[in-house]
Amino acid sequence: LQRLRGDNYDISGEIPTATSKVDYDLNIDPGNMDEDYIPSSVAPPTLPEEPKPSLRTFISERATRRAFLCAFVLMAAQQLTGINAVNYYSTSIFIDSGVSHGNAIYYTVLTSLFQVILTFFVIPCVDRFGRKVLQLSGMLFMGFVAYTLAFSFYTHLHILSVFSVVLFVSAFSMGPGAVPWLVSAELFSDASRSVGMSMAASLNWIFNGLVGLTTPILISNLHPPFVFAMFASFNLIFAVFIAILVPETKNKTTDQIQLILQSQ
Repeated sequence: LQRLRGDNYDISGEIPTATSKVDYDLNIDPGNMDEDYIPSSVAPPTLPEEPKPSLRTFISERATRRAFLCAFVLMAAQQLTGINAVNYYSTSIFIDSGVSHGNAIYYTVLTSLFQVILTFFVIPCVDRFGRKVLQLSGMLFMGFVAYTLAFSFYTHLHILSVFSVVLFVSAFSMGPGAVPWLVSAELFSDASRSVGMSMAASLNWIFNGLVGLTTPILISNLHPPFVFAMFASFNLIFAVFIAILVPETKNKTTDQIQLILQSQ
């Protein structure tokens, strides 16, 4: 439990509840009793029944409305960073920047592999540096790299375009890839989490589809540099919104997060 909560978190208040729950479970099935187990003297916990999730909760509770607003911004930001415009059409991007067709496919596979590998290195950083720090630093870096990618189309430097795409997906893996899902789940209370995350996931896929469908249309009707400059601007704009709206959830319980949202 200490490892899950972090070194700076005091777990002494949770130990009695956890041990009493074990006692309760063992009393139900005596066959599970270990001969070396010493029962605690705490009575089995009586937890209040959570209200059933409903759409009315999103209207009546201020904390839930704020949680949904934050989740909406996070999910929209994840897709409007332009990551799937790069993932879906990276081969075409490389070709348009002057890379040969064979090398474009090779660079696409290499970029995707690099994105997956980097994600594993970022996992331990979520609790060490905080969700908000990773999210904002990743989006700001993506915005800068997206401008560099737009510039590479003017210069026709395919090396610059390849390097920019690799940095772009690396910045996405730093935070904007996983943090929105983690933070959105942490923002909702236990009663509203199922409905809230269902709505947040639906919004994520809606924006995913919009980006995937509109990117080739925008590229064919506008110059590619303008398209990626647009995505760069989205990164910077959403970074400001997230910095203002979304609270840091690192080392905070659900009740603490709900109090923060209620006071905003």
